[in-house]
Amino acid sequence: MTANRGTPHTGVREGTSPKSCHLPSPVTPSGDVALLLTNEALDEIARRVADLLADRQPTPAEPVGYTIRTLAAELHVSEKTIRGAIHRGELTATRRGTRYLIPADAARAWATPNPGRARRTTPASRSQQQRPLAAALDQAARSAP
Repeated sequence: MTANRGTPHTGVREGTSPKSCHLPSPVTPSGDVALLLTNEALDEIARRVADLLADRQPTPAEPVGYTIRTLAAELHVSEKTIRGAIHRGELTATRRGTRYLIPADAARAWATPNPGRARRTTPASRSQQQRPLAAALDQAARSAP
């Protein structure tokens, strides 16, 4: 079968008449090809395409490192919290010019809860635990006549 480039293909084989075909012509008057599919066939095609695309979806790449601003935004904490962790030595960072660069693995380790890691005591609990002046005054008051 040779294709005639001057006329659009009607979907009818050579040697058969268009009247013997029970389907409407797949070529519209404007020359576009029209497909006649049932809803079930369209649903099956959509499911298969979705499965193929789901397998090809790239996973978001984790950054190599963070700045203070980007790590704070990622963890939904303030920049001051990140700076404090760096200055206390809880979070490893390298200073480059005026910025700190924080490796992704260090950020992940710092952000992951670790039950073995000691928590900081809050100022309120520290003041209740250590009150040497108050203890000395209480002792002096008890020993006074």
